[in-house]
Amino acid sequence: MGSAASNVLPFPQIGRAINADDQGVYFAMHAKTGRVHSILRLDFEKEWYLHQLQPLGNDIFAWHLMAEHANDPLVSMSQQAIAIYFDRPEFDEPEGAWQVLYNSRFGFGKFTPADTQQPIRYAIIPFNEAQMGMPVVLTKADEAALAGAKDQLSQALQAV
Repeated sequence: MGSAASNVLPFPQIGRAINADDQGVYFAMHAKTGRVHSILRLDFEKEWYLHQLQPLGNDIFAWHLMAEHANDPLVSMSQQAIAIYFDRPEFDEPEGAWQVLYNSRFGFGKFTPADTQQPIRYAIIPFNEAQMGMPVVLTKADEAALAGAKDQLSQALQAV
């Protein structure tokens, strides 16, 4: 499992909790093309939920719940589970603390680097049964970025 000198730091030491400021729209970029390939929304409505913007056709989009079941909110992952999932060689650098909200299929992660000069990062994390997939970096969208992302997504869908 993990090494003696773990790269996973205790959350209370440096981590920043996922909170109301983290609600909003995020997008994932394709690493090679730099184009938007997914737009997500993190919401809190008595519980945390993650939605994905999906096309319905003719430039019409709708938010769809990212969960196996309709009543499958995101819940906090324990620090013990975070240590198990993230104490792997691919997460050795940079050093920092993760907080994860997850359901049976997806997680939303917030990474607080130990180096306070580095920005906090976000990720979507797929889950398949008890296995965690590789986190995909998310960028929090402002209004201008969101408009550009929607245009890119529309163009990509028309090309298919």
